[in-house]
Amino acid sequence: MLLGVGLLTGCLPYSCQPQPDRALYPSDSLSRQVAQDTPADTLASFRSTRGTDAHPLAHPRTVRFMNDGTVAVSDVERNSLFRFGADGTFVREKADGDFRTPFLIGTQGDTLVVFNAETNRIDFVADGRRQADRSVSYERPAPETLVYMLATDTTLYAKVVGQQTDSFIARLDDAGDVIARAPLSGPHWRYAGFLRAWGGSVVSLSGFRPAVDRL
Repeated sequence: MLLGVGLLTGCLPYSCQPQPDRALYPSDSLSRQVAQDTPADTLASFRSTRGTDAHPLAHPRTVRFMNDGTVAVSDVERNSLFRFGADGTFVREKADGDFRTPFLIGTQGDTLVVFNAETNRIDFVADGRRQADRSVSYERPAPETLVYMLATDTTLYAKVVGQQTDSFIARLDDAGDVIARAPLSGPHWRYAGFLRAWGGSVVSLSGFRPAVDRL
C-alpha cells in the first residue's frame, strides 16, 4: 500500500538547500541509463492528497511515517509541517515563524526532528509544538556545501559534501557539535544523497549513481 502526497520529491541530490543547483554532473547520464533499463516498480498508488483549500500543499519535500499511524510532510514554500491520517485525511498544518525551508530528518519517539536548511537549525516538534529550548544549530563548513541530516532515536548525523571543502559524515552531540567523522574521498558529487538508518548502521545514498555506502 502506497500513500502519495502530492509531488514528494524529497531532498534531491543538490541537498537540503532553499534553491536547487541546476548544474549537470558526469553521472547524470548514467543515472538516466540505469533508470531506463530498470523494471518499473510494482507498487500501486493507494490514495493521494494535496491538502485542503484552506491548507494546500505548495512545495512538499520530505515525508515521515509517525508511530501513531499519521503521515508528516514538510512544505518548504509554506515553511510549515502538515499532518495527514493514514488514509490521506488532513489533520493539521503547523506553521512557525522560525521554520525556514524545513526538511524532516527523523523521529525520536513521538517527536519529529526538523532541519531548517536556510538557517542551519535543527528543531524538535512534539504535540504540534516546536520545542525552542531543544533547538540546536549546525555550522556549515562553507555556504555552498551540501548538507544532509539524519536523526535516529538517539543520535544526530550530518553528511557534508563540498566541491571546495572536504566531504564527510559526522556524528553530532546534543549541541550540534561534531564528535566523530568519517571522510568521504573522491569527487564530491559521488556522495550527494540521503542519509538513512538501517539497523545499527548509517547508510549513505548517492542520488547520481546506483551506489550505497554502509558505515
